[in-house]
Amino acid sequence: METSRPALSATHPQARQLKVELERANILLGEERQALEEALQKLRRHDRSQAEFIINVSHELKTPLTAMLHTCRNLLKGIAGPVTPGVEEYLAVFDRECQRMLKTVNDILDLRKREIGGLTVNRIRIPVRRFIRRAVDAFQAAATARRIRLTWLEDSAAGCVQCDPEEIMRIVNNIVDNAIKFSPEGSTVSLWLTPGEPADQQIVLSVEDEGPGISEEALKRVTDPYFKADEHPTGAGLGLTIARELVELHHGRLTLVSPVPGRTSGTRVEIVFPTAPPPLVLIVDDESLVRMTLSVQLEDGGYRTARAENGVEALKIAREQKPDMMIVDLILQEMNGCDLIMEIKSDPELRTTPIMSITGGNIDAATRGILKSFMIPTMYKPWEEAELFDQVETALIGTTVFRR
Repeated sequence: METSRPALSATHPQARQLKVELERANILLGEERQALEEALQKLRRHDRSQAEFIINVSHELKTPLTAMLHTCRNLLKGIAGPVTPGVEEYLAVFDRECQRMLKTVNDILDLRKREIGGLTVNRIRIPVRRFIRRAVDAFQAAATARRIRLTWLEDSAAGCVQCDPEEIMRIVNNIVDNAIKFSPEGSTVSLWLTPGEPADQQIVLSVEDEGPGISEEALKRVTDPYFKADEHPTGAGLGLTIARELVELHHGRLTLVSPVPGRTSGTRVEIVFPTAPPPLVLIVDDESLVRMTLSVQLEDGGYRTARAENGVEALKIAREQKPDMMIVDLILQEMNGCDLIMEIKSDPELRTTPIMSITGGNIDAATRGILKSFMIPTMYKPWEEAELFDQVETALIGTTVFRR
């Protein structure tokens, strides 16, 4: 039969010893806790100092870089006098390298924003085919200089994305720049835009090169910050990192496959974006041929359209359907274009609707003042299709987004 041991009294020597050891342990734990807290505070101060240093240095670099780019492009335009072919070649190299450095600075700033959770995007609904095609066109010169063939194929069924157009351009720039950089002379970089699966909910941009490919081990880390696949000597190792972050902020995904299926080399990058309903453009013009032409061109470009032949009808449709933007002829029956614009801008539910004006004649000073006050772009009849989409993008986005 077991018997319980009697409890030690507080005065028992063994109890006193346990109490002393417990107090010593608590003191040591307190000291370690304090040391850990001090170390943590030190790391936080270091992190803040590092962040401030990166931001300050980046901004200090951006100021002279911007000035150098501006000066170089003015020289290339001949503002300071005629430019000989030899000087033009040197200036072109200078411009390209300044752009590359500015891109690296922007990537470093964005990486810091990513680390502190401050990397954001401003989204609007817009067809992305034209943006991506123009980004590809911008790389034709760089590809040609390296004797690389750049091909582009788009599916007209590829629709719209809720996106930040400027960041979409940046994603494409980073991916295409990488593909060209890793491709040997005489090879091909192929890009295509297609509907994903399911076709009505996804758009897929694929970029495929004929380079050496990426090793299996490197493929796991290729989107990590500052990682260079297979110790490639050029670049900061941030392009794919920033591209992946921006894609994920758009609720999409970026995947890499290497080697390309069916080959022993090459790399394919696939970017999947969720689709969004096409923007609705309300066309207001008293000429049926103009309404029809604008409607056909815009719908071919990925937009939806509604039509009105006068200001009164347009106001009714706008209040019922809440269009994403309006194209307004300045000369209309019943209510002229300026009066319609004033009605739209005074309506609390419609005042933020982007507007683009269109006219076949001269604009008087009063009308010009109204358009300027509301920052409304104007397109003149007859127009070129490219001009139409430039103006629509200007109205929707606030500026035509296209830069490298």
